[in-house]
Amino acid sequence: MSHPVPPAGKGPDPVQWRPEVPLVPAVLAPVFALSGVTALVGAQVLPWVSVRTGGMFPGLAPATVGVWYLHDLSGAAIPLHVGWAGLVGLIVAAWARPSWRRYAFRAAVGLSLVLVFLICDLGQAAIEDGGYDRGAYPDASLQAGALLGMFGTAVLVLSVAALARSTGHRQVAVPPPPDVPGQAPPAPPTVPVPTPQTAAPPAPTPQTAATPGAAAPPPARETAAPPAAGGAGWSARPVWVPWWRRRGPRTAAIAGAVVTAVLLATTVWMVAHRPAPPPWRTATLDELIIEPTGVGAPVTPPDIAEQLDLRDVDAASVLFGLTGVRQSVGRGWTESDGTFVTTMLLRFGSPESAEWFATTCRQHLLRQVGQSGAADLPDLGGASAFTSTTAGAGGVARVRIVAHRGDVVVLVTETASTAVSAGHAHRYARDQYHRL
Repeated sequence: MSHPVPPAGKGPDPVQWRPEVPLVPAVLAPVFALSGVTALVGAQVLPWVSVRTGGMFPGLAPATVGVWYLHDLSGAAIPLHVGWAGLVGLIVAAWARPSWRRYAFRAAVGLSLVLVFLICDLGQAAIEDGGYDRGAYPDASLQAGALLGMFGTAVLVLSVAALARSTGHRQVAVPPPPDVPGQAPPAPPTVPVPTPQTAAPPAPTPQTAATPGAAAPPPARETAAPPAAGGAGWSARPVWVPWWRRRGPRTAAIAGAVVTAVLLATTVWMVAHRPAPPPWRTATLDELIIEPTGVGAPVTPPDIAEQLDLRDVDAASVLFGLTGVRQSVGRGWTESDGTFVTTMLLRFGSPESAEWFATTCRQHLLRQVGQSGAADLPDLGGASAFTSTTAGAGGVARVRIVAHRGDVVVLVTETASTAVSAGHAHRYARDQYHRL
């Protein structure tokens, strides 16, 4: 961008002559600020972190442990929101105080590096929040929300950089000389204006007029015009106006204050109204499983392969699904009527893996008992009960209920030497489901 050149023959005043302020960076600064705030607001509704753990066959069936949004990680979200509010505050300060812009840019760069480090560290915060076993080698990766948060942070820094690039120098007005009492203010001297043909002769002085015949003195060196009586010197720029008297900076300051207040209020509201996580996400299976209520002493339940009859070729899909189990716990006891009840909880890597395994178990048990022995339990989130009876004098009746909630699969089995009504299994399955 070219700067205006002073007229020929008039040397620029070293105090009052200043280059123009670049216009493009000053216009881009509010555009960058608005784009950065919009990106940060949009990132709040996107997932930020996903955690995976490797199973027995990580290349074939990686288990997604869970997905976290920023409001799920309140401990790490508060420093991020405070840092973003600080960036917006630096933009407002740089706009209001041009002399602070270079310092504000350096502070914005340092603050952005801290914010990027905090965003990259969200994976460890998600692993700690989920309570995952370090021995399972959980792997955390950033999602779209984190990338959009980094983009918004970078755009806010660009806004401060644009303001720093547009920093100019204000025009300095030369004050008029003080008036002396009893004397009239001196009139401004006349300056000869040269023409291309002939130069104007210098004005006679009292010395030359008093000495006739004397040699004419050499012409005086031309200088720039002295400041006018009003105090404003020669300059290509208009008189500087304070920022609080200009509509643009005043509007930007008010808008920045409003955006900062909205961000702080949103952060406080999200922290205060953050819903409590479900028990299946935070508690261990030992804390979730129901306590035995029978008359007999608690015993270790049979193996899951025996409970689900995983002895045929059709059970291969169920066996493959068991490779994704991260934790399991079971209880068994005998009721007063001689019925043996077992409850088993299986925790998988993600709710999707748990739902797939529960569906596979239902299909496997349906092939064993047939359609007549299957019944749906809508009050337990789509659970199903399967009843089977072994033929012969020593036949055994068994009811198996399969349900899932979150990343936990519930398997309740009721076994008796006579026909069972499935009352015990339904009651315990309902209690166990609502406890998750």
